[in-house]
This record gives sequence, C-alpha cells and structure tokens, in this order.
Amino acid sequence: MNVLYLASEPRIDTAAAAGHATHILKTIKGLESKGHSVHSIIAGEGPSEKAAKRKFRALKANLPLPISITLRDIYALIHDRQCYIHCYENSRGKKFDFIYERATAYHRTGHRLSKTLGIPHILEVNSPLEELVTFHGCARALIPLASNIERSTASSADAVVVGSAGMRRYLVDRGVRPSRIFTIYPTADDHFFAPPMHRKTIRQQFGLEGKVVVGFVGSMAPYHRVDLLLQAAVEIRRLTTAVQFFIVGDGVGMSELKRFVTDTGLENTITFTGKVRYEDVPEYCGAMDMCIIPYATWYGAPTKLFEYAASGNPVIAPRVEPIQELIRDGENGLLTELGDVETLTDNILTLANNPELRARLGAELKRQIFDNHTWENNTEKLIEIVATIKRNGQMPT
Repeated sequence: MNVLYLASEPRIDTAAAAGHATHILKTIKGLESKGHSVHSIIAGEGPSEKAAKRKFRALKANLPLPISITLRDIYALIHDRQCYIHCYENSRGKKFDFIYERATAYHRTGHRLSKTLGIPHILEVNSPLEELVTFHGCARALIPLASNIERSTASSADAVVVGSAGMRRYLVDRGVRPSRIFTIYPTADDHFFAPPMHRKTIRQQFGLEGKVVVGFVGSMAPYHRVDLLLQAAVEIRRLTTAVQFFIVGDGVGMSELKRFVTDTGLENTITFTGKVRYEDVPEYCGAMDMCIIPYATWYGAPTKLFEYAASGNPVIAPRVEPIQELIRDGENGLLTELGDVETLTDNILTLANNPELRARLGAELKRQIFDNHTWENNTEKLIEIVATIKRNGQMPT
C-alpha cells in the first residue's frame, strides 16, 4: 500500500533524542519494513517552519508570556491552512491508500485532505488538549476553538490510534465512537538497542567506573520533572557515594537543574552529558545500571519506557495507569508514587544494593515488551485496521 504519513506540528524535530521523534521514525520504518511505500510530510523539517521557530524564539525572549502564547496559537491556525495547501500540492498525481496523521493542536489538515483525496484517515492521538493547556499554555480566547477542533477531527476520523486506556476513555467522553478507537502502544527497536559495544568506554569517558549508575534520557523540559531525580540524589548522596546520576539530554530547564546541583553541592554526584545524537542513545543506556522515569501522565506510556526496557535495564517509574498497564511492581520493575521523592529514593537504593534484582527485573521487562509490543506487531495492527475499513466500508463494532 501507499501511505501518506503526516505530522503537521511545526515544532517537531525528528533529529532530537525524544519520544516523539522515535515514534514518528519507527512508525514509518515499520510500514516500510512490511513492504509499504511511505510518503512522509513532517512539517517541522520544512524551511519555513524552521525560520518561524527561530523568529518565535527571538520574539519570545522579549514578550510577556500571554502574548507569546497567543502568537504561537494564531500561527498554528495559519499554519494549518498552509500545511493543507502544501500537502495537497505534494499529493497531486500520487495515489495513496490512506493517510496516517499524528494529531496536532489547531490542525485539521489530515481530515480535509482525506475528504479531498477520498481515502481513509487514521488519526494518532497521543495527548489531550488538557496537556497543551497544563504544560505549554494556551491562548484563553482560543481554548474553545482548540477543543472543538480536537473533538471534531477525532470524531470524523475513520479510526483513532491511542496509546493507553486512559486516552481511549478521554476520547469516548468527547463523543468518539468506541469502535473507532484502537490502542497501540509505542515500543522500541530491539535490534537498535542490542547489547552495547562501548559501555566501558562511555563509563570511562564520564567517570562512572566503579559506580552504580542511575540514568535518565530525554529533554530537560520542566514537565519531565528531572528535578525529582535531583532531589532524590540529595538524600542518596548523604547515605552513599557509590551511586552516580547520569543525565543524558538537554533543553529548556537545564540551567535551573544545573543551578540546583550547584546550590546543593551535587557536582560530584550528578553527570550531565548535554545533547546527544539519537543513534548514540543505546550506548548511553548501556552505561546505566537502572533507568528512571521521574514523572508520567495519566494518558500515555512514555516511549522512553520501551527504550529503557529494550536496553535490558530495570526501570523505576510512577504509579500511573499507562505505566501500570505494562509494569507490575516488584515483578518487572519498581513503581513510585507520582511526584513522591521518598519512594523514588527508596527504590533507587533498593536496586543500587541488589544487582541480582536489577538483572531479574530488567530481563523480565525486556521479555514482556518484545513478546507483546514490537514495531512489527504495531504495523500489522495498523494495516488490519485499514484493511477492515476498505473491506467493509465501516469500522468493526
């Protein structure tokens, strides 16, 4: 089949060592590995979007937050129209079997294009509007419009793909027919995360030899709550010098985290790598003895959970529904209370003092993930959804 893959979010950067980039690239690769042809339009990689991002960053530094948020959201509405025109022009003369779109706030591009081309529209919804409002802000006057677009695009799609039971309930509550919603978890590439070749080299490079390495990979954005991990480090350093925290990534929020490290005297306990290439992430994970997800939402299992699992490391993560759909406390990982530094600290110390437990939990989670959740399985589920639409002309009940 010929697939039109659409990610119209202008801020997306597929070169980033971030969950959204992994998900986009592996979804495309999964389809191609099954012999399907994929024509991808990823807006964030376009020259006009890159120029707009640079201009917005320059303006943002000199504008009050409410004004910068309003400008960003108005740009999103304008960009939706521009994106549709671009997609339509790129689709002329080509025949596609379906559109697979990663949902973007304020955007109806995939819906409009599916009507124009007369092909099915599969919408992947990874987060609710509440996420945009809570973590990134939203122009108050435009919230009703954003909500209406979210509801209408999901309701009109031929199928909606979500990553958790919570996200499914959210959409059902907003009028999307349950029979149109399918849960497909993200995952990781088991070959990409094969046993690392350079574990010793990386540990030497960053002075991690002889330490129990507690790792995190991702953006330093405030909503990832890396600060919780640093707060746990304060207590752990008081009890032992055998544990080293290895923070891989960069981004907004890094300066505040480094200031906390300096203020609390954690310079010898915390190692920041800065930005790394995504292709190097498996090697950095291989240098770790355990991996941490400090914070998670109610609506989706983080991609990093699957990447950590693929690396064979034990995982400590919050006790929220999407993670509990995958991790059973004490059987294939350890769970903390959401936002609670004390349980996070206790779990880190438990694993630091028990290498046998680390090995058992890491091996069991990796086995479970690759027995049940692979890109190959995800692709097969997606193609079956499309085949059902084309075969029956309607979604199964």
